[in-house]
Amino acid sequence: MPERSEMKSHLPRMTVLALILTPQLAFAQTIALRGTLVTPASIINDGFVTVNDSTITLVQPWVERDTSSVTKVVAVDGIIFPGLIDLHNHVTWNAFPRWKPPTLSKNRYEWQEMPEYAASLSRPHGDLSNHGYDCDLNRYGELKVIANGGTSTVGSIRNECIRGLARNLDFLSELSRDEQPGGDAFRNEIFPLEIRSSCGEQAMRDVGRALEPCALSPQETMPVSPRAAVAHVAEGIDASTRREFSMFAAHGYLHPGISIIHGVGLRSEHFKQMASSGVGLIWSPRSNMELYGQTTDVVAARNAGVTVAVAPDWSPSGSTGMLAELRYIDRWQRDASNRPPFNFSSKELVEMATIVPARLARLEDKLGKLESGYMADLIAMKRPAPAADATPYDALAHQTPSDLLLVMVGGVALFGEPGLMNQLVPDHAQLESVTICGETRLVNAQAGTYTGVPWAETEARLVTALKPYGITLAPFVECTP
Repeated sequence: MPERSEMKSHLPRMTVLALILTPQLAFAQTIALRGTLVTPASIINDGFVTVNDSTITLVQPWVERDTSSVTKVVAVDGIIFPGLIDLHNHVTWNAFPRWKPPTLSKNRYEWQEMPEYAASLSRPHGDLSNHGYDCDLNRYGELKVIANGGTSTVGSIRNECIRGLARNLDFLSELSRDEQPGGDAFRNEIFPLEIRSSCGEQAMRDVGRALEPCALSPQETMPVSPRAAVAHVAEGIDASTRREFSMFAAHGYLHPGISIIHGVGLRSEHFKQMASSGVGLIWSPRSNMELYGQTTDVVAARNAGVTVAVAPDWSPSGSTGMLAELRYIDRWQRDASNRPPFNFSSKELVEMATIVPARLARLEDKLGKLESGYMADLIAMKRPAPAADATPYDALAHQTPSDLLLVMVGGVALFGEPGLMNQLVPDHAQLESVTICGETRLVNAQAGTYTGVPWAETEARLVTALKPYGITLAPFVECTP
């Protein structure tokens, strides 16, 4: 979606301790969460997952339990999944409410030139960023990710203030204790054909291997050799978008470890080329439909052998987050008036939001599963209403963010139902109440960087900053059924 601008840092009342505190260091107990477990490859109807420090240490049926080393057992009374992994987002833009362009566009360049886009989004976003609100915007966006079931995302700012809430895969994944902002080997390119340096282009060509010699531009630092990369390509429906794909291929960017975001204008022959090159696809259908009136031919992509993940894009034209995007797909394909050419099962949708994006990010050994040794990134959902053909996977595909009971990132409970949060967060003073579609939830927004900075303080700053533009701060979730 939008091009990232250079952003200034605003970090209110931050202490030295807050700078070094990470989710991994903030959790000292060994706890067991009991409920139905979706790993997601298999289901344990009554099981438990133990969490120590930042990692999962055990996943077993309850009847086989050995909780002798467990400090606390917490009955979730719901369905526990690995956290949802969002590989396509623009975090700082999600404080802005939904935007509907006056007409559909043929490509992303058309709507980005609309005066309505400038007035409602690009101009106020740029002004807030330039006046020191970038960390406030990012904090809001990360909490929105979390309130929609996401535990990992991309599209944040490169700043220390992103430490401790959602896992920011492109700038600070916190998968190692000594990691610094910008040191993670994941590349997120919004306009990959506009990379303006020899080393930047070489880093895209060298994904997954050592960086070959390249010429640094003035004031450019040597890029990290990426483990994986994502790039916006063919966002639109006309011939110019297919031309983007040809140029992307000509740059030498089609190879394993790279995934294309959008690909709306691509056809079967392009997907075959992607599959043969080991290139993945990240699908954001709601935003595609809102902006272009059609979405990617995911049936052709899957038939060609392309690995497909789901992500929400951004909330101005896409979904508020991962849960909302899964719900959008599920309702859309079950609506007889739409008759889309795809019919994904709930299990497939869960996989497209967990183990598949973990694989595309080349983090399948750390994220995307409930398994011993994996990061303790997980969510819990209410049990769906009983139905003859219901499965635990339906708890994600058929329900809304108001059914979200718990979000944990790196062993730290960040969002959830009050009874669970009060058991999992020792310092109740740092919990703040929010209302999600009529349901009370508690947020632990003071984790990481923001120790001692109430969420309400950031919220008030953003409300004040947006007021001169006549813009109301967007809600965390959409509550329509």
